[in-house]
Amino acid sequence: MSILEQDQYPNALHVLTAVEIARLRSKASIDPSRLDARIATVLELIESPQIRRIDLESVAALLQLSSSRLRHLFKEQVGTSFHKYVILVQLEKVRQTLQSTNYPIVDVARMFDFHDISHFSYIFKRTYGVTPGSIRSSRQVESTKHD
Repeated sequence: MSILEQDQYPNALHVLTAVEIARLRSKASIDPSRLDARIATVLELIESPQIRRIDLESVAALLQLSSSRLRHLFKEQVGTSFHKYVILVQLEKVRQTLQSTNYPIVDVARMFDFHDISHFSYIFKRTYGVTPGSIRSSRQVESTKHD
């Protein structure tokens, strides 16, 4: 798996705003004052709008670290595992894409590397308290209120 996956939906790129990044980072208990430069680079990669699929081994190779060293350093500095943080950021990108496009939910989930749709729906609901479909439905309700 490569760090950067070719984009099938180029208009679905969403930049996480500074507020959203701050919220994600506070959820993970990141202390910017003690952040190692390598971990700051990893966070920028994970949060980048161009990155759809990212894996620990590729990032470790890019930084010339072993996977186990990166895993340990990331957990120590960020307060959560690399995998959990990637999932959190990817879910936020999915949420934004669902709110701003009409792409099918299954396609949006897959574009952010969620291939098991039932598991995706479960972790989405566990994270946001609502289903992916209700995010789309609430957006449609909001748009009809403004018409």
